[in-house]
This record gives sequence, C-alpha cells and structure tokens, in this order.
Amino acid sequence: MWRLARMVTTSELLDAPPDAEAGLPGFSAFCADLHPHRPASIIGYLPLIPASPTDPAILKEEMKRLVKTSHALGDKYTIITGDQATYELAELCHQRQAQR
Repeated sequence: MWRLARMVTTSELLDAPPDAEAGLPGFSAFCADLHPHRPASIIGYLPLIPASPTDPAILKEEMKRLVKTSHALGDKYTIITGDQATYELAELCHQRQAQR
C-alpha cells in the first residue's frame, strides 16, 4: 500500500492543488503510524575484534557474546548480520554443535 501511495502525489489522490502537497511519510514513519503501539527498535554495535572473522573459534565466541548481550538487554531474539562467508561458517559451527 505504501509503495502504491508513493507512486502518486497527495494532490492527485485528494484532487487538491499542488501547493497543498504534504507528501506521504517515509516507510518507517508510515509503519509507525500504522502500528503506534510498537516501540522503536534500538540498534547497537559492539566493539570490533582485531581477529579474522573467518576463524571458527572467533566467530563462535562472538556469537556467544552477541546472544549474551542481547539477553542481558531483555531481548527475546538476537539478530546477527554478516556476509555469505560468515553465514556459511556460522552454519558449520551450528551443525557441529548440534552433533555434540
């Protein structure tokens, strides 16, 4: 719905003069208007570790640290982002852990 509304100007939708153009808010503001009861997300970044991100031991410890920090902040879920190489390594660590 938001994308369709952004394709036409407000004056075209309301048959109003162009000088009355208020515009549709950005996507985040649009969602906030639809769901005012949801609090805003808080995004944080931990300090960088001066080590190779492709080292399985480093990645495993980093994932533990991220989950621990997330739980300490009261979050139910932890979202970790990374590139394809990091994802594949994380999956390998997860599979090895599941086998134990």
